[in-house]
Amino acid sequence: MSRVVQETHVPRQRGPRLTVNVMRTATRTGVTATVVVATVLLGCRALTPSGFWKDYRSKAIVKQFSDQGPWGGERWILWENSSGEGFAEPDVRLFAERNGWRFLERVVVSDESIGDSSLFHQGDDRARRDFPEFISGESVVLKFDSRLMREDPGTNEMSTAFGYVQLSKDGGRMVVYHLWGNA
Repeated sequence: MSRVVQETHVPRQRGPRLTVNVMRTATRTGVTATVVVATVLLGCRALTPSGFWKDYRSKAIVKQFSDQGPWGGERWILWENSSGEGFAEPDVRLFAERNGWRFLERVVVSDESIGDSSLFHQGDDRARRDFPEFISGESVVLKFDSRLMREDPGTNEMSTAFGYVQLSKDGGRMVVYHLWGNA
């Protein structure tokens, strides 16, 4: 017996031929990439200047303010000790340095002398005017170079954007203040 094989001509498709498995792989890859990008963007507080501070003893944060834009911003955060564990200078300094801030100066101040201290830029400094006044009495202020710049809106003069950490003498309260860019 002889077998006859009949050939049919199928016109060739132009472009890549996608099979069901290839389409599933492409969709899975796209979903995976979207999840990874979203996780990085939402999980990385370092994308906003001084945003890493929100990860420092976050349960002790009682007030905060953040106004961040593409050209500058301002942030302050207030912590209060409710667990009995005070805020310690060495721990705070180490946390700041691990997140890219460079320690510059330690100044003991009272609420009356903070504006006259060496902490701020000379002349009319917005950081001096807007520094949060949550801690009264004697305290310690740690001054850091945040590795960002500030631009004076009136003169366009560039200067270092300092980051400040104020610790109450008893360790019960802590404030971070940061002003950067053209804010």
